[in-house]
Amino acid sequence: MGDLIYSPGALDTLPQFHRIALVIYVEGEDDVPFWNKLLEDCGFAGYLLKIAGGAPTLDKYARAIVEADASICVCRDLDFLDLAQASLTHPRVLYTYGYSIENTLCNADTLSLATRALLKTVEDMRPAFEAWATELEEAIKPLIVLDVAFRLKALGITVPLNNVHMYTGGQGKHLPMQAKVKEQCEALCAHLASEDIEDAASKLDRSQKRLAHHVRGHFLLSCALAMISQDIRKKKASRNLPTDTFFALLLTSFDLSHLTPQEQAHYIAQLEGLKT
Repeated sequence: MGDLIYSPGALDTLPQFHRIALVIYVEGEDDVPFWNKLLEDCGFAGYLLKIAGGAPTLDKYARAIVEADASICVCRDLDFLDLAQASLTHPRVLYTYGYSIENTLCNADTLSLATRALLKTVEDMRPAFEAWATELEEAIKPLIVLDVAFRLKALGITVPLNNVHMYTGGQGKHLPMQAKVKEQCEALCAHLASEDIEDAASKLDRSQKRLAHHVRGHFLLSCALAMISQDIRKKKASRNLPTDTFFALLLTSFDLSHLTPQEQAHYIAQLEGLKT
């Protein structure tokens, strides 16, 4: 459960109240270990991570930082704020590099380490996950374009991107089927003008990030889990891997060195900015 919503004045007194240097708000409980890992890796101490209870509350706190210089910090999922040019600029307002923390965790190195631990193997799985990511991007790009278009137009319509299995045709598959993606896109396109779709596609094409970073985090996590579950079934028969267990394994396998130089620089620059 998140905290009560504080006024800007109350937010300003929180570090003194807790007798620490920095109070850092995150969206939910999954975000706590992720940001804690990054903070520890960058040498931070004397901070308190608190759960805001969702993006709307976190956005209120972010505005209090920008407008009233509240003495707290906010760490938020980027969502599509970069594409909508709606992110805030302040040293104490931090964003994930991609849509959410899952987009950072689902990199080839971290996925490879997690899979090796599960399968008790020393095989380098990185090439397989790099190929999987490219195939996945090609398969779901039309859905992501529409997801961005709906966000940019603020139509209140969300592309169904909760779990990959609604597009795979059932358990045992790990990539969306072209026919199911096409069917969903045809139904959704009726709510958008062609220029809206073209604008979203153009923004994605101009982005310096790969498409996987613009995929909704929970959907990407389900895609990665489907990929790994396929290997588990091949080597360990019917063993199932719960999503929470998989997420925890990714967190324990993750390291900043797994990221591309661009993504590493994004997090390090933000965290170093907190020290000034």
